[in-house]
Amino acid sequence: FNEIHTGSVYSFYEKEKLLGFNNKKENSLLYKFLLEERNSDDGFIPEYFELTFGNISNDNLPASEFKIDDVNLRGKIDRIDINESHDAIKIIDYKLGGTKPSVSDLQRGLSLQLPLYLFAAKELINAQQNKDLQPFGTEIYSLKYSSKDFGKKIVGGRNVKNKETDEFYEKRKNESEQMIETCLESIKKYVTAISNGVFHLSDLEDREKKVCNYCNFKSICRISEAG
Repeated sequence: FNEIHTGSVYSFYEKEKLLGFNNKKENSLLYKFLLEERNSDDGFIPEYFELTFGNISNDNLPASEFKIDDVNLRGKIDRIDINESHDAIKIIDYKLGGTKPSVSDLQRGLSLQLPLYLFAAKELINAQQNKDLQPFGTEIYSLKYSSKDFGKKIVGGRNVKNKETDEFYEKRKNESEQMIETCLESIKKYVTAISNGVFHLSDLEDREKKVCNYCNFKSICRISEAG
């Protein structure tokens, strides 16, 4: 217990969340995580963790460029799961806070990270392992302490029963391919527009919440006061 260092002023509280309040492991995030993994029955096996792409070396895969047209991209994928029986691949993104992307944001090309990571995972692993894995989907793995928030959340879809049917896998793969296609086309469109000095945020609903809050240059657009 005393050997774990979080580097936070709330270190003792963080340790208790991780290992259990009052030394009760059943109250710990680690215990919840292990239960969640043990009880998983979707046929997927975790294969890669913190997989980097785009000129970043990695223990599993060599450093290499990753481009969409002439755009260099790089990132780090928290986790990649593979289902060998259905030649399917999915990615999992761990989150300590925030919410998962909405279906609307995915369809409109406003949320690009997870579809891009799914595409990158498929391309890199298929090339390296000489496989033909198909994208199955993306999930957020919430590490929030509360029981109602903790666990895996499907992004861009719903949790359903009868997951072992071929029809289910085919449907999820088609949905994932469409999500990836929207993402890639959006990236190309955004790069062209930005290169031409065109980025009309005023056309975007909830722009302050979705974009401006995370932008280092919002004072230039007079979204917030400077000084």
